Amino acid sequence: MSRSAVMNLRIEPEIKADAEELFGSFGLTVTDAVNVFLRQSLMRGGFPFEIVRHKPNAITQVADVDFSAWHKRMKEALAFSVDEELPEIYFQRSKDMRPPLNFDD
Repeated sequence: MSRSAVMNLRIEPEIKADAEELFGSFGLTVTDAVNVFLRQSLMRGGFPFEIVRHKPNAITQVADVDFSAWHKRMKEALAFSVDEELPEIYFQRSKDMRPPLNFDD
């Protein structure tokens, strides 16, 4: 068996109890979970999960989904094939911009 180093951690009692219950449901101790965390951190060269500043509330999450869907619809509605539609658009605009021919002069 390999040697062990001792780490002393200060954790809120409720967090410790919840962690023991959670990791126990996987058949792990908190010590096992800390070892997994540390090994994953070393393998990845950082935290093994994303660190974020805030968690959006339900309203923000719905707004993000609505905006993403709207943005996708707008991109699809505005998309066109340059090879097929651009010459037609150019022809129509150039025809509309030409001054009328006047043969009376």
